Amino acid sequence: MSSDTRDKFMEEAKRDNHNAKINCLVRESDHLFDIMEHLTYLKTNWSIFTQKRFNNIRDLSTLISLLINLGIMQALTYEVSDSTTVKDEGEVFGFMDYQTFVNALGIIQIATSSLMILFWTALNGPIILK
Repeated sequence: MSSDTRDKFMEEAKRDNHNAKINCLVRESDHLFDIMEHLTYLKTNWSIFTQKRFNNIRDLSTLISLLINLGIMQALTYEVSDSTTVKDEGEVFGFMDYQTFVNALGIIQIATSSLMILFWTALNGPIILK
């Protein structure tokens, strides 16, 4: 069982008394077994889909979003003079054209987001549909 599933169960389990603990475990046991069977199936047949890889892709996607935003903030300047706004698109971090930077990281962002959706669907889709 994944650590996320275990943590979620531990947070949601009622621990008022011994009977409440046992009843909660019995009530959730079918769902927990479904999760374990699905993760075993993925591990034996589709070893590429793991929660750790999903987390790594999610972190990479977040980092790319941060880089896009930092690049936009660093490259774009606005000058206001005599009620006229001028937008200047400079180089990002002094080595790449602004538009090329945003386009390249945007394509990578779309790819990592698509991989996140694919991994999430493989890891959680069959469990949700049961």
